[in-house]
Amino acid sequence: MTTLAFEAVGKRFGGTVAVDTVDLSVPSGSFFTLLGPSGCGKTTLLRMAAGFVLPDAGRVRVGGIDITRVPPHRRGLGFVFQSYALFPTKTVYENIGFALALRGDARARIASRVTALCRLVGLHGLEDRYPHELSGGQQQRVALARALAPEPPVLLLDEPLSALDAEIRARLREEIRRIVEELGITALYVTHDQEEALSISDSIAVMRDGRVLQAGSPSEIYLHPRHAFVARFVGTANTIDCHILGADRVQCGDRRLPVRPNGHAGLAGPTILTWRPEHGSLRPGSVDPAALPGRLVGASFLGPVVRLRLALASGETVLAERTARDWFAAPLEPGAELSLAIDPDFATVLPADEQSRTERCLDFPPPGRRSSGSAP
Repeated sequence: MTTLAFEAVGKRFGGTVAVDTVDLSVPSGSFFTLLGPSGCGKTTLLRMAAGFVLPDAGRVRVGGIDITRVPPHRRGLGFVFQSYALFPTKTVYENIGFALALRGDARARIASRVTALCRLVGLHGLEDRYPHELSGGQQQRVALARALAPEPPVLLLDEPLSALDAEIRARLREEIRRIVEELGITALYVTHDQEEALSISDSIAVMRDGRVLQAGSPSEIYLHPRHAFVARFVGTANTIDCHILGADRVQCGDRRLPVRPNGHAGLAGPTILTWRPEHGSLRPGSVDPAALPGRLVGASFLGPVVRLRLALASGETVLAERTARDWFAAPLEPGAELSLAIDPDFATVLPADEQSRTERCLDFPPPGRRSSGSAP
């Protein structure tokens, strides 16, 4: 069953298209994430679900009921703001119980619900404190508990962890996921953090320029992107120009490489081959006809792995990885001649777009410069 659905939803602000005819269904009980860069339309879509923004076209449904023109306070949805939006003159107890008091719940009912939520989100014992007496993580827990207090069928979260440091953010995102699962509600979560989206989501919709480019499970988005932007934005990806030779072969420069059969059926025009750095294996020399010949031009130590930068014979640059243990046992010198064999199960052929030809290996400096933390 679909709890929340957007049907051909569109929104403009002046001459700017914020959301461009989006069709999207969020299954009941799922943790669904809208992922994309700033200005892609994800927050506008979330705010249309909440009723804070009215769409210019299309409909929003919850449980099959059209709520497009229903005021926010009558939708019964929970909303966690990026800025927390706590009432500074109210205590933790009063903030969490605000919506319940507003709708006229009995004091005993409010007390029971607030107490249960404080235990659920780890605020027990802090009920009498004011927001300025809390840490950022505690304030976020208050905002979450306040949104959950009326027992909404859908919880909407607008980049709720963006103001927190990395350690607290990682801990709280797991807490949010646990709480949503424990309560059995549906969550629609907005973030621009790819790791965050991959780690807590059942499904992800990647957005750009007001459109959903791809929606699917985290593994589908990461391992089998269907758009060049999705490959580049979610994690790190290599992209090089290629020509399709058949169902399971492509031509890259003077090399013919195996790819997953029929993964590119129907493509026409310029194409690219994309794969993740961990899906390539390095071999000494450059004579393997089914591998890409290259020259090592840089390396960066990333903890468990060392990421290598290779300049291909074609002039393109790609990334590969070795475990840190293997690298320090047998480090390679800059200029070493290598062959890069790509796992065909994770080599994806995609239509090229303008950005795919200009944005290559953006997490590395140009040749001749070493990034901070480079491996020796």
